[in-house]
Amino acid sequence: YYNKVTKDTSWDKPKGAADAGGLPPNWEEHKDPSSGKTFYYNKVTKDTSWDKPKGAADAGGLPPNWEEHKDPSSGKTFYYNKVTK
Repeated sequence: YYNKVTKDTSWDKPKGAADAGGLPPNWEEHKDPSSGKTFYYNKVTKDTSWDKPKGAADAGGLPPNWEEHKDPSSGKTFYYNKVTK
């Protein structure tokens, strides 16, 4: 990752990225053992829902304006913010 504004670089995803499932912060995906259906649990509020919570990040689980790319020479994944460049 490279932040053009702060000049910081990191191999770790930017803070604020949702988890791999694209869920908002504090939400976890679980399977109901009796039905096998997926449900969602908020570990802070203790809320549960059969529907995926609103506010889920894009498919890649990245914050707004971030894109995932592969470095052609190393094959490593890097992230680019298309607004701050």
